[in-house]
Amino acid sequence: PFILEKQEFLVTASVGISLFPENGHDPHTLMKQADTAMYRAKECGRGQAVFFEVEMQERMQARASLETGLHRALEREEFTLLYQPIIDGGNGRMTGVEALIRWPSDPGEEERLPSAFVPVAEESDLIVGVGEWVLRTACRQFESWRRANLDIGYMSVNVSVRQLRQAGFVEFVLDTLRTSGMKPGELHLEITEGALAEGPSIAQTLGELA
Repeated sequence: PFILEKQEFLVTASVGISLFPENGHDPHTLMKQADTAMYRAKECGRGQAVFFEVEMQERMQARASLETGLHRALEREEFTLLYQPIIDGGNGRMTGVEALIRWPSDPGEEERLPSAFVPVAEESDLIVGVGEWVLRTACRQFESWRRANLDIGYMSVNVSVRQLRQAGFVEFVLDTLRTSGMKPGELHLEITEGALAEGPSIAQTLGELA
């Protein structure tokens, strides 16, 4: 441990290792492969050493391709929403719906699962734009159902911590409600428990939303 200003700090290291000549023949390539292995060490829990493997590079390239695809999908509005009924277990009645994002695959491609692309969006600033699209689209759909005299109850939309941190998020929610004509109580924003541990700024945002 290091003692700094009477406080004890424990420092660990995540190490990526590449070998010459198996992983490269020049310093630039070897450093790049070692860097890839270091990120893998962090993903596996940190505080360890990991040797570079070709599969790691392929995984990183696939992730980079997925992030590029998400940028394009957001610009072209390629996403779609499904609406999962929320049922009252006591009487079996539907009390509302939850909006679930989907990214349709191109013909011949593997299915793009939310469990694969949502974490990538959350690790980048993309989740802010994606989240805004989801909220606007869901609220418009809710009003469309109302005009069709369908009693849906409420619309539930998932919100990430990154969105809650975004300046102007409360104003965006209010503007979306005004534009769609929804009443505040007809919109439920779902957050994870982790959001509550983010500090006073998130607490303030949640208070304003309430």
